Amino acid sequence: VGERIEAKALYLEALAIYRKLALEDPENCLNELAYTLHLLGDLQKDLGERIEAKALYLEALAIRRKLALEDPANCLRDLAYTLILLGDLQKDLGERIEAKALYLEALEIYRKLTLEDPKTKLRYLVFMLVNLGLLQREFGGMKESRALFVEALACISGQNKDPFRGLESSIPRVLVDLFWLTRASESEVKEALAVTAEETRPNFAQYLVDAIPKIFEQGATQQFADDWLKAWQVAADIECFIIPLRLLDAAVRFKANPSQVILLELSQAERAVLAPLLPEAPPLKARKPRKR
Repeated sequence: VGERIEAKALYLEALAIYRKLALEDPENCLNELAYTLHLLGDLQKDLGERIEAKALYLEALAIRRKLALEDPANCLRDLAYTLILLGDLQKDLGERIEAKALYLEALEIYRKLTLEDPKTKLRYLVFMLVNLGLLQREFGGMKESRALFVEALACISGQNKDPFRGLESSIPRVLVDLFWLTRASESEVKEALAVTAEETRPNFAQYLVDAIPKIFEQGATQQFADDWLKAWQVAADIECFIIPLRLLDAAVRFKANPSQVILLELSQAERAVLAPLLPEAPPLKARKPRKR
């Protein structure tokens, strides 16, 4: 904390200098002023000074808007970045309506940038679609949330996979979480698997296993756990899903009847994977020896 306090003092000093320079030479220094406002805002947010950070981000946003009007080709991406920073902070502050408006504006910018340069900008559009989709879900807008995720899926299912090298593993994780939160149907799971590259399917299978603790969370009913298992049965014929679905089936039955007997039906390797994901089950009772 001490080092961050010292860093804050340095940023404040730099900010004062850039304010002076921006007045004297706005064409060359306004962008540096906005960047310094970002740095100080990030630091103050980390220090818990979120109201002060918000004021800095708002000032940076005003500068980014001005620059984007003057030079959209070079400054729109920076404007989108500032919108996301401020949106994230306002979301954390509980100002979700304001955050949503900022995310929507950033999304439209990324749509425009992606049309102009899909090879390098498409991945940013996907992340924006995912973030806005999750926020829509928090508002209860499940239909809107799903639409945004379907659009994200469409982006990554195109022929050109280059923008997503290194990104493939994160999309299935987000989708598994989304499908859980939005009570996905069999058709939605089937569609997601159909439009996703074959090499990403093992990631879906892995995150399906990682999501098993969700069925034991407070508010997760047995009926929903049964429906969740049913929705993923559309993947039963896909080789990489055979073991994950067997584990999920055991977990759903364990939720209904927490018994070690269910675990004993699995192989030793499968038990080693599943056991840490389950609530603790009562130990098996020792059988009484038969009387002769």
